[in-house]
Amino acid sequence: MKKYRIIPVLALLLLSPVSNAATYTQSTLSAAAAAINKSLPTMVDSVTKFTTVTVDTSTFRYHYIITNVKSTDMDAAKFNAAMRTNLSKLVCVDQFAKQVFDSGFNISFDYNGNDNKPITSIVFKPGDCSKQVRN
Repeated sequence: MKKYRIIPVLALLLLSPVSNAATYTQSTLSAAAAAINKSLPTMVDSVTKFTTVTVDTSTFRYHYIITNVKSTDMDAAKFNAAMRTNLSKLVCVDQFAKQVFDSGFNISFDYNGNDNKPITSIVFKPGDCSKQVRN
C-alpha cells in the first residue's frame, strides 16, 4: 500500500486564521478563505498543490491537486482512509477548526488528480472530533 503524507495539513494549520470570534458566519468564513487564497496556489510537498479555499452554506473547503497522478489511477478508498486518519489527528486539535465546527460548518479536504477530476473529499462534521481531546 502506498503511504500518504500529511504535509497538506501543515498548510491548514499555518494558513488558518485564528480569531477570538465565538462563531463564524458564511460571510466571515468567506473573508478567511479570501485571506488564505492570497497565498495560493502553493506546493505543500513534491506532489501536492494547495490550490484554493472555498466556502458554501455548510462547508469550509480546502482544495488540493495531486500533481503526479490521474484521478482514475488513484485508489480513492485507500487514500481517503489513510488521509482521514492523519487529518483527524490534526483537525480535532486545531483551534480554527474547533471554531468552524462550533459555528455549525463542516470542513472538507477535496483532492483532485492532475486531470483536475475528483479523487475524494474527506469531510469532517461538527461532532466528528467529540471522541478526541481538543486543546
